[in-house]
Amino acid sequence: MITALDAATLIGSLLTVYVSFVYLVQLISNRSRLLAVPKLPNILPKVSIIVPAHNEERTIDATLQSLLNLDYPKKLLQIIAVDDGSTDRTLQKMRKFSKHVTVLTKKNGGKASALNAGIKIARGDIVATTDADSYVESNALRNTLGYFRGKVAAVTTSIKIAEPKTFVQKVQAIEYLFNIIYRKVFSIMNSIFVVPGPFSLYKRSVLEIVGGFEENNITEDMEIALRLQSRGYGVENSVPAFTYTHAPATIRQLFMQRVRWYRGFIINMRRYHYMLFNPKYGDMGVFTLPVNIVLVAFLFIFIGAMSYSSAETLFRMLHVDFILGYVPMQFSFSNPVLYSSLFNVLWVLATGILIYLTYEGYKLGREKFTLLMIPTFFVATFVYIFFIGFTWLESIRKELTGAELKWEK
Repeated sequence: MITALDAATLIGSLLTVYVSFVYLVQLISNRSRLLAVPKLPNILPKVSIIVPAHNEERTIDATLQSLLNLDYPKKLLQIIAVDDGSTDRTLQKMRKFSKHVTVLTKKNGGKASALNAGIKIARGDIVATTDADSYVESNALRNTLGYFRGKVAAVTTSIKIAEPKTFVQKVQAIEYLFNIIYRKVFSIMNSIFVVPGPFSLYKRSVLEIVGGFEENNITEDMEIALRLQSRGYGVENSVPAFTYTHAPATIRQLFMQRVRWYRGFIINMRRYHYMLFNPKYGDMGVFTLPVNIVLVAFLFIFIGAMSYSSAETLFRMLHVDFILGYVPMQFSFSNPVLYSSLFNVLWVLATGILIYLTYEGYKLGREKFTLLMIPTFFVATFVYIFFIGFTWLESIRKELTGAELKWEK
């Protein structure tokens, strides 16, 4: 007999294949839009770039230098570095660039408060924000500004890991390349719900209308995206605009970062619950947000099913059935072969689509896949999911127990 776990796993597999297929169709049918860059306006806008920083002495130099190297008229470019109460040499290093960079210093209040402080003195029609451990390619502005048409209020870029060295960073590098595809597909569906910290751009007038960044939110980049979408503004993505960011180097650092991200998702979904299943918000409301929530639930079911199946196989291999009197499960009408076959087909199909989308992510990310990457790819595809499940559990636990909200990289 098929158990509830069997049925839930089958439904989850069907949903995963369906969602993957939707993204695949969007990708293929809009292939001409993937690398297309809208023409720049005849009159280039003034751009203010805000760099919030707290204890970033190791990376702030390279971040500011990459901004100074942007291929854009210097008279139209304002760079604002905001020291958010650093206790290291971040402020001193910022001041070395004071000839070309406006330097602000304030008491530690969090990233969003530093961004808002920068917005107050921004003179540009477009406000860009970038993390103090991220670097942009010189053509980043020219590959994004053309998207600001009509109701578009924000534009995101393609993010890659800067110089991945540890195995943990290399796994994330694959994840980030995969996300290049997802972010573009989300933009095609007008469903981007995160405007990432590593170099994103906004219309300053819209930021002023919506009230800037929310300072008590641990994922301010997600909250601002949802706020913009909920008020009818669009968020675009430019694939050819590349940003490089430093990733957590250890499992512990990655765990802390992802717990913050996922808890922020929970908080913001509660905040913007009215968007869920609401056709007023298009694909964002009826597809993207609900699917992301449901897939988290099926993530736990999948992990549970995989763990149970692995344990059962291990017990059989160790002949625990003879020790405990366990009777191995046999195929019969009460355990249909059809179910097992269908699950295998779905698993192969979902894996195939995943591999293809990852391949496309490598192409768009201008990376080459080599045989040496196979072990890392295997972990990123089939093992990493267990780590993600554990971080989701911790995020849910913290939210249910009302643990203190902390902004951690």
